[in-house]
Order: sequence, then C-alpha cells, then structure tokens
Amino acid sequence: ELMMRLLPREDAHPVLYDRYADTLRRLALGEPHAALLRAFELSLLRELGYAPTLNTVFDTGNAVHVTGRYLYIIERGVVEATSESSDVPTLSGRALLDMANDDFSNADTLAQAKGLMRRLIQHQLGEQPLESRRILMELQEL
Repeated sequence: ELMMRLLPREDAHPVLYDRYADTLRRLALGEPHAALLRAFELSLLRELGYAPTLNTVFDTGNAVHVTGRYLYIIERGVVEATSESSDVPTLSGRALLDMANDDFSNADTLAQAKGLMRRLIQHQLGEQPLESRRILMELQEL
C-alpha cells in the first residue's frame, strides 16, 4: 500500500523493488519483522527523494554525537534537543547513527525508528491513513 500510494505511476524504481523482494523473502524465512520493516521504510523514503539526513545536525552542520539527544523536525531534519518541552519525541544520537547505517539491531534504535518512520511516512501520505494498518488492527481485535 505504501508503494502504491507514494510512488509515481509508471516510474520504475528497480532498487526499491529489489529491496522489497528481499524484504519479503527474509520475512518468509522468519527473520525479525520489525527491523526489516524499518529498513524498508527508510529505503522507501530515500527512493522518494526524502532521504532524511540522520547523522548531521541541521542548523549547525555538526555531526550527531552518540551520547546526544535530538529532535527530528520534518522539513528541517535533526536538531539538538533543548530543555524546553516539545511534542516531538527525542531521539538518541546512537539511534540516529544506527539508522543512518541501516543498523536496526539495537532494541532502543528499533523503538525510536518505528516512531520516526511512522511520522515521516504519515507526513508523505498526508491526511489519509493507511488502510492496511486499520485492517490489521481490526483483525487483531477479533
């Protein structure tokens, strides 16, 4: 559903479709689905031309530090978190660097990536929610 809604019709994306096929194959083999899905979502965003820069602070150009705390502001990128409250969840420097390297093996990185990917994809989708998510949630309720 993501690919159908976000990719332009008649526009080939062979790298993304290869990644999609590989993701499906690995899911069928029983590999942990959360890490595979986050990696695929990040690939999709990159292929759309919305490749989030995750290892550099937007307003300073400084490198993200492993021990730092950051926010990801849509349309800007990574900014250093301040003590002021924000409705945007903070991200650890470690998680941002892991995501930049397509490494979703750390549980904290995986949890933070899920939230960030959800926000970024929803921004690209606009107001319409994903139908597949709604259907899966209804099935779980049964």
